[in-house]
Amino acid sequence: MNIMNGHVLFFARSYLNPLACKLKPYLDSHGIRTLFVTQTESERRKLCALGYETVPSIQEVLRRQRQPVQSRTRWVEPGDFREVTQFFNDPILSDRFLLSFEDSQRSAIANVISNYVDSLYREYDIVGFLSEPVTMLVTHLFVYWGMKNGAKNLLWCTGFYPRTMYFTSSLDLNPNPVLSAKCADVGLGVQGIAKYIQDVRNNYIGPVYNRLYNRNKRVTILSLLKGRNGRSPLILDNSSAFLMYALARLIRTLYYRLFFRFTQDYITAGSVQECSVAVVASLLSYLPYRRSREFLRSLLEQGEVAGRKVFFYPVQYEPEASLTYVAPLIDSQQNLIRKIITILPSDAILVIKEHPNQLGSLKLPRWSFLSGLPNVVAVPGHVNARNIIKSSYAVLTISSTAGFEACLLGIPTIVFSKCYYSKLPFAVECLDYHSLSSQGMCALVHEVLVRALDDDQLVESIMDLSSCLSKGDPQPSGYLYDSDNLNHLAINIARALQA
Repeated sequence: MNIMNGHVLFFARSYLNPLACKLKPYLDSHGIRTLFVTQTESERRKLCALGYETVPSIQEVLRRQRQPVQSRTRWVEPGDFREVTQFFNDPILSDRFLLSFEDSQRSAIANVISNYVDSLYREYDIVGFLSEPVTMLVTHLFVYWGMKNGAKNLLWCTGFYPRTMYFTSSLDLNPNPVLSAKCADVGLGVQGIAKYIQDVRNNYIGPVYNRLYNRNKRVTILSLLKGRNGRSPLILDNSSAFLMYALARLIRTLYYRLFFRFTQDYITAGSVQECSVAVVASLLSYLPYRRSREFLRSLLEQGEVAGRKVFFYPVQYEPEASLTYVAPLIDSQQNLIRKIITILPSDAILVIKEHPNQLGSLKLPRWSFLSGLPNVVAVPGHVNARNIIKSSYAVLTISSTAGFEACLLGIPTIVFSKCYYSKLPFAVECLDYHSLSSQGMCALVHEVLVRALDDDQLVESIMDLSSCLSKGDPQPSGYLYDSDNLNHLAINIARALQA
């Protein structure tokens, strides 16, 4: 069956490149004509070797237009760009890779890429765009030109339930109701949802990237490489293996940055700061965390800390699309925490825990303002967040997985965004944190407490939440390339294109 005569444009970069190689035959079986665009020429050559239809990579396009880039041809943002994409922040300044270049150069790079993406939609009959939602100008350009030309934007996201996914067509990461109605096929049922909630409460299941739920999987160079090509969850820590891996990545990005005139891979060249931070944080993670050991002992043994209410904030991975897209009005986690500290009730203590994949991050200079504060405790990332959540008075989050887990555990959760779980019974939205006061924060918690909720209401709300989920998981894992998983992904794409 031939679904369409046009092409589906698949942005196959990073681990999506080997996934594209494996997924293509399954897409062919559904009559989907795939046109691949890649970040680098080496990625494109892998696809060409298999006989797949490709277009020039982003790297090659910048190489061909090297002279215009050097002559500072600036990009002029279309007047309707933000309205069409529904992303109202500066699209260039939101691209963490472009930020490392000087203003004129990053604008010139943006101009070349924008003209290239526009030309693809004019040259080919593109009926859909397929990728993951990554905070890059390239993604925004594909979404913009896709919407301007009537193509369906299929940005896949991992679902909260194991081995599930959903599609979003906009940059807010919320499920597209039309696509969800066509693709959803999980059908968990009341018993399935109830068992899932109980498994979370018993610490039986959790995020695949957290080693606590992967049998404390040991991080090795091999596991890190497998994670990069999608064959294993990308689990990071502060081991010597990770440090060597991070150093190797830093050296590679420095090379691409120093010789950018010749390499023209702006994404790799723009990763220097990100890779530098990973190395520094890994080294800093070996320093002691003041007061955290005594705090955790008191919390886990007695369920409280000197009779004080525990407000818990799980730090999210940075940089991350779930921060940029879901909460565009929050300029940084640091500024949010500064505000929370100023309005924290006098009988409360704020616990801040690192993301499990960014050990040492709270030792970085950007978090130095936490030092010496008597009502703040910083906790290392390897600690199980659920043990803290269970003893918390309230959880504060932007869009963290820990916030969702807090809702499942029945803990009041203040959500500073419109993320997928912000409407759950144990959650309450606060979209304007700037105007929040101490009384206001306590009132939000009280709002949840007076709802007199029970598990039946929670199960019902999770049932509604699961109605958008489809079988199949596009994130790196040990089962990503299993035939069943690839088949589910292809079926979802075919259904979404028909919606």
